[in-house]
Amino acid sequence: MPIPAYAENGLLPPGIHAASWVAISARFGGNPARAALLAALRRALDLLVIVGCRRVWLDGSFVTDIETQAGRSPGDVDVCWDVAGVDIAQLAALAPELHPLRGDPIARRRRFGGDYFPVVEPIALGQVEAFQFTRDGEPKGIVFLSLLEEP
Repeated sequence: MPIPAYAENGLLPPGIHAASWVAISARFGGNPARAALLAALRRALDLLVIVGCRRVWLDGSFVTDIETQAGRSPGDVDVCWDVAGVDIAQLAALAPELHPLRGDPIARRRRFGGDYFPVVEPIALGQVEAFQFTRDGEPKGIVFLSLLEEP
């Protein structure tokens, strides 16, 4: 599915927009700053797949048209990742920064380019829902990626 066009305010239209890695790369990797974030995101996703993560949601300035709206590139990517089925011990060994309880946020940002929020059903719905609103409470869109369908 293609990621929809930005609304006039530079945000994705409200809702959860499913996309493939190819579509995400094409849409959000358009300049050197975005390409660096995309590469860091890919490193995190590759590790999450290894430990059993099946789905993630992308948010933050990374999925906006911040270049047009604010004249700057995104500074990070915000990710919710589903804990269901994840081997936490293996995750701690491969990427301690992503550990849901003991992960170091500064090290996580440095290694993976953003904030990674572990979510568990039914709490996942609350965090993922929160991703769908701006700080001012305006609805916006986020991007869903199924890791089951990715190479």
